[in-house]
Amino acid sequence: MGSSFKTIDLFASALARRVIRWRWLVVTAAIAVAGLVGSGAANLEFANNYRVFFSTENPELTAFEELQATYTKNDNFLFVLEPTSGDAFSRDTISAVELLTREAWQIPYAIRVDSISNFQHSYGIEDDLIVEDLFRDGAFLDDDERARRGEIALAEPLLRDQLVTADGRVTAVNVILQYPEESLTEVPEAVTFARGLRDQLVMEYPDIQFSLTGVSMLNNAFAETGTADLGTLVPLMFGVILLLTLLIMRSVAATVATVAVIVLSTMVAMGAAGFAGMPLTPISGAAPIIILTLAIADSIHILTSLRTAMREGSAKTEAIVEALRLNFMPVSITSLTTIIGFLALNFSDSPPFWHLGNVTAVGIAAAWAFSLTVLPALMQILRYRVTRSVVPDLGTRFMARLADFVIARPRRLLVTVGASVLVLTAFIPTIDFNDQWTQYFDDRIEFRRETDRAVEHFGMYPIEYSVPARTSGGVSDPEYLMHLEAFTAFLREQPAVQHVYSFSDVMQRLNKNLHGDDPGYYRTPQDRDEAAQYLLLYELSLP
Repeated sequence: MGSSFKTIDLFASALARRVIRWRWLVVTAAIAVAGLVGSGAANLEFANNYRVFFSTENPELTAFEELQATYTKNDNFLFVLEPTSGDAFSRDTISAVELLTREAWQIPYAIRVDSISNFQHSYGIEDDLIVEDLFRDGAFLDDDERARRGEIALAEPLLRDQLVTADGRVTAVNVILQYPEESLTEVPEAVTFARGLRDQLVMEYPDIQFSLTGVSMLNNAFAETGTADLGTLVPLMFGVILLLTLLIMRSVAATVATVAVIVLSTMVAMGAAGFAGMPLTPISGAAPIIILTLAIADSIHILTSLRTAMREGSAKTEAIVEALRLNFMPVSITSLTTIIGFLALNFSDSPPFWHLGNVTAVGIAAAWAFSLTVLPALMQILRYRVTRSVVPDLGTRFMARLADFVIARPRRLLVTVGASVLVLTAFIPTIDFNDQWTQYFDDRIEFRRETDRAVEHFGMYPIEYSVPARTSGGVSDPEYLMHLEAFTAFLREQPAVQHVYSFSDVMQRLNKNLHGDDPGYYRTPQDRDEAAQYLLLYELSLP
């Protein structure tokens, strides 16, 4: 074992001497390599689809995509309109809903717009089935007629608590989008248009509070907040590190060398991520901050040893060699174990954690290499002087006193620290897992505030069930419809459920309409042929 350590010391010393000898070449080569690899960062883009948080093997994502392939996509914008009058069926509110319903079709990639104004209200008059917009030219309806149609909306299961609250105070317009998924600019393009439309309505209808949320807003919020964090947190951390290094080392040269290691390491890590085609997310976007934090540790260890050796009288060159000899093994071991730890994130079920682990591992490896090469080379190039002194500096004196304190009280500290750990461990069960996606964001974020308002009125956390029939055309089977109706009723009775709608609701309404609007026929049809006719009407989008 002793001979192994001696061999490592000899290797570290030889490495240090060669780095010092070829210092300009080392620095130039490091900059060239970092610049070449770092150019891959130009390929980095923030993902704006929540699906990036799930792997392709995730069973829940697979089931979800099958559901969407069978029915329709859930990418949407939800415009929530809350009039100060508290009447969702007032003249101004209906006018705003109609305008928004028309203009929302202009949103890029919009394929459907649903609101109380264009809801296909159906009713029967003798043998005729009448289908019309619930509120067409609603601004020209008199108060009594608007109130009557409002009652229809509040009685309709497809609208109540979905597009209008049960108390009739708030309404919403839902826009379904179909993205071609060819570019990451699609979601921002649609969001920009939707925000412009909302702002236009705010100007035209000052007595109505407009909120904009939905899945597309969620996707965009992830990208926007991630970009904002990179633009603020990373520069802030660099500034803090710069200041602390300057205060601790009291040397411009040491600070410049440390920052160089951090910058080069980050360039390599993010460039490698770009070449690997990794998408940025708020999770993987934290990699530069982690790399920065860990990279400075390697540099500070080496620089502290360098400073100590020079204070004790060693020449700068010999002090650099000694600093690398002393720290080569500790820095290598800590870097290796940290790399292994971050690579372990590849066992996570969520791809962003894979990306975080891999990018950080590359950055730590780069920081290790640059700390052992670029750092000593720069310290040899830059002017760095330390006043010789036999009196230990403040940091050394503090650590010596701390060591004396610990050595003098081993049992007392063991009991105190152990008890503290046990007490804190007892609080672990109080940690709650929170999967409410609105709370991923701080309430300073516009998306969070507007979504909170929407959640207050419409829930916003849907669960979708696909209920297949046993045979082809089986959805027209009265027995199937009866079971579907029972399942729907069961769901409506569950706690925290705000709104449920199903195909059985449509069939019940059509059954009533085609029997002269007799309320006694508001039930699923009892005859399969009759149900098949209703299904045909539904497929033709008549009601």
